[in-house]
Amino acid sequence: MEIFNFISEDITNKEIADKLNISVNTVKFHVKNIYEKLNIKSRKEAISIENTLKAY
Repeated sequence: MEIFNFISEDITNKEIADKLNISVNTVKFHVKNIYEKLNIKSRKEAISIENTLKAY
């Protein structure tokens, strides 16, 4: 969930990795899994989902 929050704030993979003290490849792995689970293909779609969730 933490990585999804960073994605929805439009933070780069490198910045996420630095904040969480993990490798960029680990971030990419989690981002890929999040995209698959949400059936999305971009950060733009993730931001849209986050905005929708905030509305409720």
